[in-house]
Amino acid sequence: MRELAGKLSALDPEATETLKVIAYFDTLVDGRVSIDGILRGAAVLSGTAVGYQPGERQTTRRYSSDGEALDPKDPGSWPSLSFGAGSTVWLEREGSHHANDAMILERLAIAVSVSTQRFDQHAPARRAVEILVTAGTSADEREEALLRLPFPARSSFRAIAVPVSATGGVLPHAPDAVVVTRFGMARAILASEAPGPGGAQRLSSAPPLSDEYRERVGRAGIGTLARTAGDIPDSWSSALTALRLAGNTSKPVYADELGALLHLAELTHTEANPHPDVIAVGRALASTWWTELLLQAVAQGSSRRGLATLAGVHHSTMEARLSKLPELLGFDPSRPLGQTRLGVALMLHRLTHAQLDSQG
Repeated sequence: MRELAGKLSALDPEATETLKVIAYFDTLVDGRVSIDGILRGAAVLSGTAVGYQPGERQTTRRYSSDGEALDPKDPGSWPSLSFGAGSTVWLEREGSHHANDAMILERLAIAVSVSTQRFDQHAPARRAVEILVTAGTSADEREEALLRLPFPARSSFRAIAVPVSATGGVLPHAPDAVVVTRFGMARAILASEAPGPGGAQRLSSAPPLSDEYRERVGRAGIGTLARTAGDIPDSWSSALTALRLAGNTSKPVYADELGALLHLAELTHTEANPHPDVIAVGRALASTWWTELLLQAVAQGSSRRGLATLAGVHHSTMEARLSKLPELLGFDPSRPLGQTRLGVALMLHRLTHAQLDSQG
């Protein structure tokens, strides 16, 4: 780092200062300095007060430019940077911003995040969830990971995929981890399945939750049942597919309820090019008249008047638009087979274009 800074100093003094900021915070992290020490160091480096809020409704920490603790206060309108599960750092810079303020905030957030994870009692559980949902890990690794989690012996499991922004409240006692997938980032939650009345299975965590879970989970993908630790990656894969199919709705999609459609949806992951029906749906959605909601209503066999009401147009106008739809799609969606074909094409189109991290 020093050698690089020396080479750049003659070319771009501002770049040299940026590298010094990076090196400064790297030294704090490598030295395993406490969070308070990192905040003091950032305040001294920036020459202004620095604040840190660990999460919503949690007490803030603030330090002056001479490293003295200040009274707690919210970030307000100060230049700030959010990271992790609702954490925020900020600089209380009076007047114009300095050239490296943005870099100081970025490196401060990284340093605080690393330090927090070192002392995070939930970190082993998160690592265990990552191992269990990852395909390719060995049976021994999975069994060892399962021992770190608070599940009863001989439990069955379901993996649940929710947006990264969904923290707490979904299954407050269940272990979770943020997982990077080829579709974006998602939060993986593992829930055990405890026998309910009459031998039926119901979702639970440790301790078990009430049956109100299904009504309050919000947008999520609920994976297929995993009877062993080795089945959990498949449950997670199905949960991801279900979450992607949930789109921007506020309701969960259950992989079990997809039936053969789940198999069809997962086949699309290995195909390089979309099916012609998927391309046709995209062409229809790019037109002026058709939306996903309207096409879904067509696939469900809604009447012309019902479609007209949904679109906010006269039924004769809707009839004219429907007459042109077969040419646009390449098949007739007014027939039962065409309706099925349109419904499947809509599902595959959603999967093709779904990005998990943009849904969060």
